[in-house]
Amino acid sequence: MRSASRRFAGVVVACALAAAAFGDANATHTGLVKSARITLRYRPSSYAAACSDRTLAATERDLDRIGAALELKPAGPFTLYVYDDVQELVAITGRSGVGGYSVDAEVHAPYDDDQTRIHELVHVVAHTLPKSGGEARNQFFAEGLANAVLEHVFGVHVHAVAAFYLRDDKLPALATLVSSDFYALQRTDP
Repeated sequence: MRSASRRFAGVVVACALAAAAFGDANATHTGLVKSARITLRYRPSSYAAACSDRTLAATERDLDRIGAALELKPAGPFTLYVYDDVQELVAITGRSGVGGYSVDAEVHAPYDDDQTRIHELVHVVAHTLPKSGGEARNQFFAEGLANAVLEHVFGVHVHAVAAFYLRDDKLPALATLVSSDFYALQRTDP
């Protein structure tokens, strides 16, 4: 566990960087390592930088795992922005209330949070899939797919979570989940 002073120093650095480049991770994340499918970007002299080669290798394995689960070959290119922690991610990107996020072919996640990295990678891989028809693609499906591939969320199997809520009759109707703003629904009925 990092000491409080090291965490504080990291937050101070992140805030200083964020003041110069709020919302632009490219301005702060100038370090990079690449593979065939991934460009990993990090802030030089950060904890994330020290682990960049390991994180790149883990991300390649993650893509193979996702490909096996979805029976496809994720080709990329994808860009992974890694941060020392969630506080740095929020300070630099301005995205609050998230542990990580993805947009199109970009993933933003703490370097040492494998669960979030895999979850967000599923989103970017799924974003590359063509529609098979006129089906709706709302966040219920996106989050469900990411959690299904991940299998365990905070150490609990996703089927166990669903079974718990089903047994207590606390699951909303599927029509509600697929026809509304899934994130708004979660905020009003966690």
